[in-house]
Amino acid sequence: TLLARYLNLQDIGKSTILIKNLMTGAQPKKIRFKKFYNEVYISLIEFSSANDYRTYTNSSKRKTVLYLDRDKIKFTAENGFVLLNEQLYNYPYEPIWIEGEIWVCARILAELFNDNTVHKMSFNSAQYEFIIGKKEVNITNINISSKENGTLIHVYSEKKFTKKDISLKIANDW
Repeated sequence: TLLARYLNLQDIGKSTILIKNLMTGAQPKKIRFKKFYNEVYISLIEFSSANDYRTYTNSSKRKTVLYLDRDKIKFTAENGFVLLNEQLYNYPYEPIWIEGEIWVCARILAELFNDNTVHKMSFNSAQYEFIIGKKEVNITNINISSKENGTLIHVYSEKKFTKKDISLKIANDW
């Protein structure tokens, strides 16, 4: 039950996580954390504030959306699924609602962004450090759809391509 889950929540008190944002070059910032089933949980509001990201919270539905550049991730308390850039992912450690805000597993938050966006994130649970960077990539997404007359490929990138950046080679009817 939900009550049993909250009995496993441990408030570590003044213990903090160090957030190192290599993108901004700002001084590392500290935010509070709580332990829940031996996982480190952080407040999305504090995480957002420490990194100058935006959030939107709907308290009646107990949902929070985190906006990080062009990426958007939606969390709902006690729901094992998150919506990242309109793609649904199973979130193995459910977000929890504590005193009017969503708390999420730091390790899984880092993995979601690292595996599915251009953002490079990692959480070191031994040293309680959350590191944010950017991958050295230009392509951010590819969508492929079938049409009556062929296949349409949309390539999304960090910057606009010029004509000299694009080439087409036709071989073997491809």
